Amino acid sequence: MRGILFLLAVSLIVTVSQPLFEQPSAATVLRMDLEQQADLADLVFEGTVASARPLRAADGTIRTEYELLIDRTLWGEPRARRTVTLPGGALPSGLVTLIPGMPVLSVGEDCLLLLGPETTTGLRIPVGLGQGRLRLGRGFDGRRTLAQDRAGLSFVSRTGLRDAEGGSIQDYSEVISRLQARLNVRRGEQR
Repeated sequence: MRGILFLLAVSLIVTVSQPLFEQPSAATVLRMDLEQQADLADLVFEGTVASARPLRAADGTIRTEYELLIDRTLWGEPRARRTVTLPGGALPSGLVTLIPGMPVLSVGEDCLLLLGPETTTGLRIPVGLGQGRLRLGRGFDGRRTLAQDRAGLSFVSRTGLRDAEGGSIQDYSEVISRLQARLNVRRGEQR
């Protein structure tokens, strides 16, 4: 009898210790350079994530509402604060929706976001999923940097399917100059 109870207890521990969900492995997206992303973005800004609130929408989907303090708006209506809702998140009840390649913003994070238009349900999707979010930081020499995390992304390009390795760190001034130049071209085209 003890042997059966022991096996039952071990089985229960193993079952409980298994994750309730598995991290999706990857999303396949079109590899875009900064200029292509700028052409598709409806809203481009840099700011600090002030809060993150996961919620369940009326349609049952899980999403996370982020409030950001805006430092600079490069494209779109300038505001001091913005609320941006991204699909996915984890509710306190334990219900979780993970979307491969979708960035998860952290409270206190400084970032540059290139976002698509708002959907009828109030969601925004970063252009190219994780490609549309760059974290602001500083290099060892003190210069400002932007880091792009490509975890969870596989890319399609003219040469075929290729998994991304890690991410990239770029000079802040160079990225902002390229971005502003492309957005200025868009402004000229709208006239």
